[in-house]
Amino acid sequence: MKILVTAATIGTMFALVDPAAATIVCASSQGPGPMCKVCSGFVAGVFRDSIPVPGTWTSQMCLVYAKSVGGTQWQLGCMGQNEFHWAAAQATSDTGPAIPAPNCGW
Repeated sequence: MKILVTAATIGTMFALVDPAAATIVCASSQGPGPMCKVCSGFVAGVFRDSIPVPGTWTSQMCLVYAKSVGGTQWQLGCMGQNEFHWAAAQATSDTGPAIPAPNCGW
């Protein structure tokens, strides 16, 4: 049941985004090539839900997503062709944001 509720919440979030703006495009970064934004919500030792997100997403959108999947922590990341770079994990009560290095546009 929790999965259905989460799917409905996510569907609602994406419905509010312009479809053209929701295209995931990897941007140039401070690193050795293009990198995509990644958002993660999780409960340590229980589950992690990480998704690639459009370049238009802000850190606050990631925080809202993390809370919507029942996460007690959230994390911003950057995904390259052969690598991930994660910022420090934060409690969902901490609006942060901690930024990954290299930064892909967070």
